[in-house]
Order: sequence, then C-alpha cells, then structure tokens
Amino acid sequence: MEDVGEALAALVADQPWVAFVAGRAPDLGPGWLGVADLIAGPAVDPCVARLLDGRARGARDVAATHLAGWLAGVLALPAVATWRRAGTVWALDPAGLAVRPHAGGWFDGLAVAPGPLVARDAAGLARDLVALLDPLFAAIRARLPYGTAGMWGQVADLLAAPPPDDGDGLVEALAARATRLRARPRWQPVAWAGGVHPALVRGTCCLAHKVGDEGYCTSCPHRSDASRAARTRDLLGGGA
Repeated sequence: MEDVGEALAALVADQPWVAFVAGRAPDLGPGWLGVADLIAGPAVDPCVARLLDGRARGARDVAATHLAGWLAGVLALPAVATWRRAGTVWALDPAGLAVRPHAGGWFDGLAVAPGPLVARDAAGLARDLVALLDPLFAAIRARLPYGTAGMWGQVADLLAAPPPDDGDGLVEALAARATRLRARPRWQPVAWAGGVHPALVRGTCCLAHKVGDEGYCTSCPHRSDASRAARTRDLLGGGA
C-alpha cells in the first residue's frame, strides 16, 4: 500500500462500522471534528455531554473511560492495523485527522488527509501514537475525574495482539514512551470444543459495570480466570 486512500480502503472489510475517508476536516461538511480542535479543548465538551446524557448515565469517570477508549479506538486501531499489514502508516498529525461523532457517544468515522504512507518500526509508531494521544487525553482529564494512566491502559488493551501474533513489540514500545502507562493486558488460554482460545484479560477496567446491568465484561481484570473461562466457552459455543 502506497497512499492513504488505498490503506483506508483495505480497512473496510475488517472495520465496517467505521466510515473511512481520505480528506481534511474543513472539506468534509458538518458532523466531523478535527482532532486538532479536540486537542484545543472546547470541542471535547459536547462529546462529554453526549456521554453523560447517554451511555455513562451521568457518571463522569465512566464518561472519561469511554471517551478516551473510543477516541483511541477510532484513531489508533486503524493506524495499527495498517502498520501490521505492511509496516507503513499515514502521518499521525492532528492537523490531518478528523473523527465523526455518533449520537451514541462513540465515533463512526475517520478522515485522514491524503498523502503517502511512511515506514515505521514499533518504536517509531509508538512515538507517533504518544504524540497524538497524550494531548487528547490531557483535554479529557481536564474535564473529567479519571487519570491518564487508565486511559493509556485502555490503549494497551486495545492494541494488544493475541498469540501467536503478539511478537511485534508495539505494546512494549508504547510502555517505554507513554510514561503514564502502568497496567498491561495478558492472554488467558481457554480450552473449548474447538481447541484453545486466547482470551484477553485487560489490564484496565473500563468501568462499564458501574452503569450497566451485566456486571463485569468477559475481559475485565476484576473477573476471575475461572469465570472468564466459563463465559468464554459459552460465547464460543462449546465446552472443553
């Protein structure tokens, strides 16, 4: 893949819930937020209000975890997926990135300024991600009672690759550069009828259990390994 348009087109099959657009925020019409505007601060406020009125049910710490996680998901996951395919990625410059908020509080669109892709090793990509996300997390932290260590923990959880594909060193490279990253995810092998499944154990809780009716997520660090294994087998559709 040589340019942004080709790279974004390759992501559609894996992430069909996201609209990928090669373009700049001023040219995209209403409904798009430039990432540079989010970093500046005031553009974050309606995103916070949307979450507090909806998914977070007024819980400000839950709004923080979801906003940070969803922003990291729409900005970092596509970039990392592209990098894992070919070792190249678009410029992670806030001025060339925009996101589209959904009424539910998450983000269902990513726009990237047209241009060539650049080669990065794990350390280089980690450096670019930290430069992009650190100021975004600071803008969220200035408004909501949740620390940036938890936000970076969510990034590590999002970007962890399951075995045997976990040897690219990206999470380790992030930990070396994101000074607030503390907790790390792990993988729990779960035996089921189809073999052995690597179940994610997040290092950081998203706090969704505080406002939901289903308790801890399957991957929540507060869930025991035994209960995670049982739930994972149920989800996969077969016992050991």
